[in-house]
Amino acid sequence: MWPKSYMCDLLDSLDVAICEFDAEHRAVRWNARFLEFFPEHASFIHSGEPYAENLRRFYQIRLDSSELPDIERYVAEGVTRHTQQQQPFDFTHHGRTVKVASLSMPKGGRVRMWREVRRPAAKLPSTIPAFDLLDHIPDGACVTDASNRMVIANAEFRRLYDVPSDLVIVGHTLEDIIASAWSSGPAIGAMRARIRAGLTYDGAPFEVELPRNRWRRVVNRHETDGLSYQVHADITDSKLQQRQLVEARDLLRQKNEALAELARTDSLTGLPNRRQFIDQLTHELDCSGMAVLIAIDIDNFKAINDRFGHPIGDVCIRKTGRIIDKCAKAAGAMAARIGGEEFAIIGSKDLATADGVAVAVHAAIASADWRAVHPEIARVTLSVGIAEGALLEELQIAADRALYRAKAQGRDRTERFVA
Repeated sequence: MWPKSYMCDLLDSLDVAICEFDAEHRAVRWNARFLEFFPEHASFIHSGEPYAENLRRFYQIRLDSSELPDIERYVAEGVTRHTQQQQPFDFTHHGRTVKVASLSMPKGGRVRMWREVRRPAAKLPSTIPAFDLLDHIPDGACVTDASNRMVIANAEFRRLYDVPSDLVIVGHTLEDIIASAWSSGPAIGAMRARIRAGLTYDGAPFEVELPRNRWRRVVNRHETDGLSYQVHADITDSKLQQRQLVEARDLLRQKNEALAELARTDSLTGLPNRRQFIDQLTHELDCSGMAVLIAIDIDNFKAINDRFGHPIGDVCIRKTGRIIDKCAKAAGAMAARIGGEEFAIIGSKDLATADGVAVAVHAAIASADWRAVHPEIARVTLSVGIAEGALLEELQIAADRALYRAKAQGRDRTERFVA
């Protein structure tokens, strides 16, 4: 697996630090320059150590006392950057400015490399008016000192953050300005911590939210003389488009789920249909090896349809479905309408439980007020067949045979299949 140990040694000679991580984000190997750049890992890092532990040591020496309570968020964000990083960025650690790159390995895992950035010292003109060039930048722009306090900002920066025209901005920090925009808004402390963390990374964009659903993207560049240069852009429209896209995707997902549910639901009774019944019965057989099936048919239903019409027949089917569903759920089972006046119940633990469910169904059907459906319908009865088996097709055939036997022996009864 690359990089081999000799490659680590070679990179040492080029003043490049390296650390390899496997597909589970665990340390594999590193070179001496890595420990020079990050001395906090000496004597602690080991093969197999999770990258999160590596980051936790890193942040324990970087965060101040007010930030340490949020260290786990910093660690989680660092792991995410590790897995998603596409472009190099700079940051300062132990007084050394380093550029870090991350490369995904062909067989999983990532390699991170660091090299020191040595910029030639360049003194800025001693006269502030040279900063007037910032007003020629279309985006918001500002210059900050080593303490992240404003030295100067252009007019667009003030507009982006609603800075009053008479406010002396020198000496303020970006987090002060954003906190002021929110006034007494929630989680100001956490917001300040996120801004401080974002300003740490050289060239890595981060986003800040303002009241009224406005958003800004910030890029910070550190210079060797202690000054930093920030560029601020209004990304409100793109964030709105992203949100609308997410909402559209969610709506599409919900509609697809609704359509999928419709495809598995009987429109007349609201019960699972034959497709869902077959899927669930197959799943039960796959998991348990055996299943109990209760087949149910409304007796003389054709006569009800012929005499009172299909609308009354539909009411009978709906009422029967509700009764069967209630009895099935009471036993922890599932009822389904599998076609016409035919229903089924699956999920009974054993034949004895199925017998009890069948008794409950007969009793509930017998006590129902069928004259409420039509004054001339005094009663409705069901024939029930029960079978147990290990194969889907054979189980269905066996339950049907038991059902036909119940019909043949006078209806309004339950029969078990006996091989």
